[in-house]
Amino acid sequence: MALLRRQVLRLIYGSQGARPPFGRTQQLVSDTTEPDRPLSSPFGVKHLFAVRTAVLARQERTAKRFRGPADWLRLAVLGVVLMSLATLALMDPVSGRKLPDYVPGISATFGGVMLCIAVIRIGWPTLYLDWIVSGLLYMGLGAILYRNSTAIPNEIFLLFCTVFLASAALRIWIAATLGAKDERRAWLMAGGLTGLFCAFWMIVMWLTEIAIDPDLVVCVDVMLYGLSIAGFGLSLREPGARGTSR
Repeated sequence: MALLRRQVLRLIYGSQGARPPFGRTQQLVSDTTEPDRPLSSPFGVKHLFAVRTAVLARQERTAKRFRGPADWLRLAVLGVVLMSLATLALMDPVSGRKLPDYVPGISATFGGVMLCIAVIRIGWPTLYLDWIVSGLLYMGLGAILYRNSTAIPNEIFLLFCTVFLASAALRIWIAATLGAKDERRAWLMAGGLTGLFCAFWMIVMWLTEIAIDPDLVVCVDVMLYGLSIAGFGLSLREPGARGTSR
């Protein structure tokens, strides 16, 4: 019986064959039980405060932008130019008739060039780098569509969607960090959110294998962004302003 008891204790408590004391058993159980901890999210409250602080600090640095007497007019004209480019480009896929010398991505390419030129002219000698990068991303979208005018391979399509999402996210950041009144900032925020919608639209169509022309989606995005810039420019106009150049 004693031998059988030792064998059972060895199976239960290990090779020592002896039962640990009661206090040690409690310690082992308590060691394996983690104390209750408050639930923490990867993006907690402190991160939200950090983002808010960064946005407010950025708003202070951009508070003096677009204060020239003719800046509102330049932005309004820029928005009209973007909408005109998008309208001409939409005539090709919507009407079904091939326009002469039309290439996919032309609205994004020339729209990005015009955006960079206008913003450099408005801010000179200060460079609004976030706006300039936004124009460069548009030019990148146009270049991708131009180089893959017939069909976009999956690898290139992932690059296209990445650039598209980056462009929309940057526009949202520009709107959120702009040192202007809320109603003025809302115009640019609307342009960024519509760009985000267009980018996700492209991704959903790709995942569901529904055929859609990427150039058509980009043209819609360029048109809506031009509308938001034109609205933002008109909202900057002070009563009695005539748009004289500085």
